[in-house]
Amino acid sequence: MLRAFANYRQSRVRRHPLYRVQFAPRKHARTRRSDADACAALAGEISDIPADVLAAAIESWRARRDFLNDRAYRLLVGVRDGGTVPAIDPARREQFAREEELGRLPLPEAFAQLAATRPELRDLENRARAGEVPRREVAAAVDAVTNHDERTVMRIVAAHVMDCTRNRDDSTPLFDRDPRRDLRGRMKASVYRGVLRPEDFHT
Repeated sequence: MLRAFANYRQSRVRRHPLYRVQFAPRKHARTRRSDADACAALAGEISDIPADVLAAAIESWRARRDFLNDRAYRLLVGVRDGGTVPAIDPARREQFAREEELGRLPLPEAFAQLAATRPELRDLENRARAGEVPRREVAAAVDAVTNHDERTVMRIVAAHVMDCTRNRDDSTPLFDRDPRRDLRGRMKASVYRGVLRPEDFHT
């Protein structure tokens, strides 16, 4: 009964306009569609969202330091502006292009590229495979070996290390994974600094 009640409450939350206007843009940002096509798909999905809720979501959107959140924001602005999606900030273009490349690679390959110049990541992977990193401590371990400004890098490392703790070889790229699945279990129980922040729970 408790599980049924929890599922009922969760389903109500997911139908709420504020949840939908936060989750839907991030979902479409993960796709390989062009900005124009992704914006059109997003517009169709949230066509019933009141204009004031849409405006409030855009106004309060602060997480734009990584490719996914920046693209989600730009898609949402595109919906408001009738399909005209703003361009990426030139100062961030190279960073976001690299993040998109990594996010669309098979996860082990993306991790290997990062670990090639960061031996501490390979050490963390080995410790996770050996059972020396409890799942509840994965986020803290990742936080210790990555930069807080590299949100996409942190997500890749966290997802791969979590797979290692489960002895699971999953080649699914980061951007093709269900973001809600990645937030379940132990990592959803707390907000870990740098890996999962409050705004991530909108996804």
